[in-house]
Amino acid sequence: MTLSDVKQVPYVGFLLWQNDIHIGFMTEAEKRVKAFFDNGTPIPVKLKPWADAFYIAREEEDRAYLVSQKNALTARIAELDQERDDLLRFVKTTVSASAKLAVFPAKQQAALALQPSIELYKLDTAMAYDVENTALFQWHGIYSADPAQVAAARELSISEAIDQMMETTNKLRDLISTRNDERGSAADIDLKATRLKTDAAYRDMVLMLNSLAVVDDDPRRFEKLIVGITEEQEYSRQLSEDRRRNNRRVSVKSDIVGNRLYAVSAHWTWEKLAAANPKDLAATDGRITSADERALKAGGLYVAPAGSDLPVKLTDEALPGLPYILIPKN
Repeated sequence: MTLSDVKQVPYVGFLLWQNDIHIGFMTEAEKRVKAFFDNGTPIPVKLKPWADAFYIAREEEDRAYLVSQKNALTARIAELDQERDDLLRFVKTTVSASAKLAVFPAKQQAALALQPSIELYKLDTAMAYDVENTALFQWHGIYSADPAQVAAARELSISEAIDQMMETTNKLRDLISTRNDERGSAADIDLKATRLKTDAAYRDMVLMLNSLAVVDDDPRRFEKLIVGITEEQEYSRQLSEDRRRNNRRVSVKSDIVGNRLYAVSAHWTWEKLAAANPKDLAATDGRITSADERALKAGGLYVAPAGSDLPVKLTDEALPGLPYILIPKN
């Protein structure tokens, strides 16, 4: 048996997993670890502190989840956070992509004017609610006070997305404050933050478990546990992806052909979305156009982010929560 044959728990990202699926998997992972080492196999000294840290983090997340389920504002906060995160991804993706567009010097220079402040505040959708709120407010203070950055955003047609992102962030801040007031002693419990702690503790434990499996005298000693966690992890990942596929919708509004909703999976490009909806959308000259007969009679209509005169490209990600419209070709 070679080292490459030793079973390992693979890495997966948990950021997009729904809260109930996330806590369900973490609870099952804890049960499997405890059952394995309560069944005659002593827990290795090197693994025990990492397992104990994971148990504590998982329990804290469980408490936060139970509190969140009892609060009527939590669902709305999650919706607004998703909307804000989609807008932030759009802004960062647009800036990052435009910075590489040497063939469009004006747009490249605009992106380069915005990049330093975005990188300075490390704007990231993986942040806890309050941390992301603070980072965005601080960044927006610098951005809005700098005419060059404001002009750069207009050049990239992301001004409206930034305004909407900050409006949503203001709503989030107010709702979180209201929820915390209602919770009283539970005000400091942040489900998003506790999830991140659980993720980190789980990965540390799994990293140690994988390492022990490699160096142990018996390479199969932990195989049953590793296979069990891997199977549960893959099941939960697929369950989460299936739910996102069913729940994620991209909205395209048009006065000419009417408003449409399209189901998408995570990280779908517009090219893939068009291929899945050939009666409505088509890939034309590197852009996405409406295939509706009324759009063709109107001379052709491109899909574009609301407020932008720049059509989406085939490789752009179709982002739920970001409004899209149809604009004339000319």
